Amino acid sequence: MRSTKVLRKFIVVSVISGSAFAALGPCTTNDLQTQLAGGMRTAINGMLNIVVTQFTNDLWGVNR
Repeated sequence: MRSTKVLRKFIVVSVISGSAFAALGPCTTNDLQTQLAGGMRTAINGMLNIVVTQFTNDLWGVNR
């Protein structure tokens, strides 16, 4: 199943970007922080859509 690989990659990416965001937090202005948070939210939503699509495709045997 490819979705587990995708999910693992997604978790690693989100952890890395989350920690980078946390490190940036104190030294950035509110505007930049808001933009970063919006970008993160969009990226996470996009990745979740991909993961869900991959997972359902795997379940229904589309990718086999």
